[in-house]
Amino acid sequence: TVGLSVAAGSRFEGPAAAGSALLLKNMAFTATNARSDIKLARDLEAAGLTADVSAGRESILYSVAGSGDMSEALAAIAETSLTPKLASWEVKEIAAGSVAKELAVVSTDPSVLLSETLHEAAFGVDTPLGGAFYQTPKNVTSESLEGYMGAYYTPSAMTVVGTGVAHADLVSNAEAMFGGLSSAAADVPASPFVGGVSTLKADAPFTHVALAFPSTDAATGAVLEALLGLNTGDMSSSYSVTYSDTGLVGLMGATEPTAAGAMVESFVGAFKAAASVDEATFTLAKTARSEEHTSELQSLAGSR
Repeated sequence: TVGLSVAAGSRFEGPAAAGSALLLKNMAFTATNARSDIKLARDLEAAGLTADVSAGRESILYSVAGSGDMSEALAAIAETSLTPKLASWEVKEIAAGSVAKELAVVSTDPSVLLSETLHEAAFGVDTPLGGAFYQTPKNVTSESLEGYMGAYYTPSAMTVVGTGVAHADLVSNAEAMFGGLSSAAADVPASPFVGGVSTLKADAPFTHVALAFPSTDAATGAVLEALLGLNTGDMSSSYSVTYSDTGLVGLMGATEPTAAGAMVESFVGAFKAAASVDEATFTLAKTARSEEHTSELQSLAGSR
């Protein structure tokens, strides 16, 4: 698998460009200046490669996986990220089609709605990280999308990654595909943690709740997430998300409406418990990266 991460998520949009990152996600691996979307798809298939894309508040990740030639995989990523066609009719079609469908799906997904509401409470609704990622790109045009990519698809905002490939080969291919780029770095808009409460009314059988605190770095957040996971029930789970300058770590879950307060109290208890674990549990939490490690953590917690 090889990929390209671009710091061009929704935190960079601003009101006028709202929905740009979501639209770019849905336009990934469509027509480029070199190949039509059909030819690009057929070439990838013929090479034994599969393309994928994900996006969030901070970044957009293009990836290609398979047993085919890595240079072909990176070439497809370079095309879709650097020279997309962005025809006016296609921008409108995708916004009204796949983007609208995705928005309709997430509008009824409790986990997505809870994450969006959690960010609003943590950072404030009118801030780069507190604003919604899932927004209709109503003001986004072909021209504005080109401007957005021109401003944020820059070398300092890009990271080429790979797994199952030789590092030297990855470097040489990355230099061949992206080495000629040059432009000034864009500033990352600040979005400090402010904390607060945010609610969303919905007609649902369960109430979904979350409690989170700021996390200063990915490693600390990952360890605390693992420790918090020791005290979760069937309807709750630990949670963490990391950005370049901040992050969140906490717990979220679902319960009967009358038990929502009790669930929040249990979350507070889980945080307190995480602050006083023994050294063996803490050491294991630092290496917990798989289902096996999680199972060991739960067994150890049960034996204490």
